[in-house]
Amino acid sequence: MKDNKFQKSKICGKEKCEEYENALIELKKVKKLTKKLDTVLESSYDGMYITDGEGITLRVNKAYERITGLKAEEFVGKHVEYLVKKGIISKSCSSLVLEKKEIVTIEQRLSNGKIVLVTGTPIFDDDSNIEMVVINVRDITDLIALKVKLEEKDRQVYEFNSQIEKLKSRLFKDENEKIRSQNKSMKTVLEMAKRVASHDTTVLVTGETGVGKEVITELIHKNSPRKDQKLIKVNCSAIPGSLIESELFGYEKGSFTGANKDGKIGIFEEASGGTLFLDEIGELPFNVQAKLLRVLQENEITRIGSSDSIKIDVRIIAATNRDLQKQVREGNFRSDLYYRLNIIPIHIPPLRERKEDIIKLSKEFLDELSLKYGEKKSISNSCYEILTTYEWPGNIRELKNLIERLYVMVEGDKINSYDIPEYIKDIDIEFKTTKTSLKEAVLELEIKMIDEAYERYKNVRDASKSLGIDASTFVRKRQKYERKMIKKSQI
Repeated sequence: MKDNKFQKSKICGKEKCEEYENALIELKKVKKLTKKLDTVLESSYDGMYITDGEGITLRVNKAYERITGLKAEEFVGKHVEYLVKKGIISKSCSSLVLEKKEIVTIEQRLSNGKIVLVTGTPIFDDDSNIEMVVINVRDITDLIALKVKLEEKDRQVYEFNSQIEKLKSRLFKDENEKIRSQNKSMKTVLEMAKRVASHDTTVLVTGETGVGKEVITELIHKNSPRKDQKLIKVNCSAIPGSLIESELFGYEKGSFTGANKDGKIGIFEEASGGTLFLDEIGELPFNVQAKLLRVLQENEITRIGSSDSIKIDVRIIAATNRDLQKQVREGNFRSDLYYRLNIIPIHIPPLRERKEDIIKLSKEFLDELSLKYGEKKSISNSCYEILTTYEWPGNIRELKNLIERLYVMVEGDKINSYDIPEYIKDIDIEFKTTKTSLKEAVLELEIKMIDEAYERYKNVRDASKSLGIDASTFVRKRQKYERKMIKKSQI
């Protein structure tokens, strides 16, 4: 019996030893796993804040310390509401998780001014009680600042766009403003165009090449009830006579050799509902004039190769630089079409008859170029003197082209009289000697030479020397000239 008890005791001791060893092994595993979990916890860039099921702080990682600027020993072992009462955090995510028993995400403000995005996740035990709350904390201060910056940028872009729109509206707010004039005849033209715009009456705009017939047409259209519809422009002289009928009226499929197999819609149909501008109407072939007359009288067209009429609703504005009455007398233009077009005649005077507009137009063209290319330039007074005495056979178009040429070719920010092409200066001299008295011509020549000399040398001493006069005389004459220009501009 004793031997059996001893044997049993010996066996039990061996078993306890094995259990102890197994326990040690498990403990080592737990410690090793805990160490790994600690490593994972500490390697997280986001802050980690862990509480128990009562809201007592168990653990925080170094990222949380970095984000909050607090040390773990200040609040580990303390209830989360302690941090709220101390003003360290604005509100507790853990308390909300314990209350709602679900994942909660809030925005939290810290005492150091930082803003963090906090997500709390409940950890449940086998009895569905919250055992722990794991809080993930992300610093979004920079994101908030970036958002504010983006909003500020959006505001600046909005203000910038608003300024551009204001600038555009200042330049192009109304076609009346864009082409306003100081000339009495031109003012009458603008008033007539504005008045006729509200009616669908056919208008015939006449005037030399380059006077702005197309601009007047745009003015009429943009002030008409059709302003939201198409304005289609057709230069009758630019389309070959053999094609102009098919272009205007369209054609059915198979109408002629080379035609589109599906046929083609004409310009009149395309412009239906809007305005059709027929420029250089005097160039319209005689056989097409009859079809145009039908459009004006019946408001319908017939495609080439078809016998069916198509109703259209289009306002026609025609323009020409020719004498249509003379063409009627010579048999080159239908008289019935002329009288049908000439219901409201608007004649635009040439630029040489409204020279008071030259300075204003020049400045407007220069402003448009400065806005387009970003380089501000100005025109000298002596330059304006030359421009206002030139005859401008090409009218506004010639003036606009010259200003653009000077803007592009002249270096620096000032366009001077010596930059003006010689052909304009030569005509300027011829014009003055035939249109003014000798005294006026001498005075104009004197002030022109004084201004040019100063612009070239940029100082009184060299400028006066180049003209062979003393500096005091130069200054006196130049001041007299400037007073004259100021008085003229105020008029």
